[in-house]
Parts: sequence; structure tokens; C-alpha cells
Amino acid sequence: MRTKYQQQNNVFTSRFRPGDALEGEEESGGPPPWRVGASGIPDKLVFNSWWNEEVATPPELQRSGTGMGVRKQLQLVFATGPETFQLFLDDHKTAVAIAIEHADGSPVRPHELFVGKKLDILGRPTTLRSAGAKTIDWIDSEAKRLLRRREWLVEELSKFCEVPKAVHEMGFSQLYLNRQNAPQRAAMCPIGGQANLQRLVDEIDALEERLRRYRS
Repeated sequence: MRTKYQQQNNVFTSRFRPGDALEGEEESGGPPPWRVGASGIPDKLVFNSWWNEEVATPPELQRSGTGMGVRKQLQLVFATGPETFQLFLDDHKTAVAIAIEHADGSPVRPHELFVGKKLDILGRPTTLRSAGAKTIDWIDSEAKRLLRRREWLVEELSKFCEVPKAVHEMGFSQLYLNRQNAPQRAAMCPIGGQANLQRLVDEIDALEERLRRYRS
């Protein structure tokens, strides 16, 4: 993923496309099944991280084998209505509006954001280290809901085929959150906003498609 931004009259403008549909959303016939029953997403998803920036230090003041740097705190805010990002840095008084995109130019979606996610922000590899309380509550709630949906699909699919084999055919080495040495054990959702919702969504879409084949 990469970040793109443009400066006009000292204001950074986003290149997001607000009219884009969510990942996996159908153009007609209503939302996909995994969207039904979704809990209300907050107006903003808030994540915190930091950068380490080197400080120019005279050689005579440097100790051998050591370096000096300053940790700059940052806050990344994703407005879920217009689907835009704002970046707040501890040494700036105003927010910077940015767009974070995939390599193919498609924008990053809310279900892709979680604590531990690695992003390219203004050319800097950045890991989302923590999140706001409302953001964590939403991610944890959605993870539980999506996981229940996925486990139901796995149970239904097991009536028609060997699920591990089907999972490999769908392009997954194993289902997210399942233990490789104990796949039969129930998966447990991580807490603290650390669940990868997009991975669950991708698996649900693939499982639903495979199940439709058997039922058609």
C-alpha cells in the first residue's frame, strides 16, 4: 500500500473516491450476506502509531555503536462517511488529509484497518500500534459476528466436501485464526482491535461462493 497526497495552498487534499462501493459489495440485489446484521461502524476509526526520526548529532557527541533519534507520535483517523484519512502529528497543529491506496490504486477500506496493520504513510512503513475505544469495540464486535458467519458456512460446506481441501483450492493455506496443529478446535477472536476483518470477509465470500455451487 502507498500513500498519495497533493498540496494546494498549503492544504493537503485526499484522492479518495467517495462513491466507490465497499469491498465485496454487489451493485444490485442488496448487500452481500456478510454485511447483513453488521454492527454500526463509528463515524471515525482512530489509530495511533509513531515514527523514529534521526537527529543530526555532531560526531564528537556520539558514542560508538549508538545513534540518536526522536520518536514522533501520530494519529491516523479514517472518516467512515466520506472514506477519507487524516493524519495528526505531534509537532503539527493542523491535520494532513491523505489517501492510502493499494498498489493497484484502489483505496484502503475500513475492514482492512486493525491494530498491527502495516501501512505506507507518506513513504514511511508504519504499523498501527493501538486504537481508540470505539474503534476497538467495533472491530472486536465485527470480528465475532463475521467469525460466527464463517464457522456456520464451514459447517454447511462440510456436508458436501472436505473443508481443508476446499480451503486450499480457494487459495488459503488455512482459515484465519484456526490453529494449524488443531484445526478442529473452535477459533478464538483476538481482542483489542487486532482482528483482520478483511481476511474474514474474503474467506466468507469464498465459502459462500463454493457453497452456492453445491446447492445450485
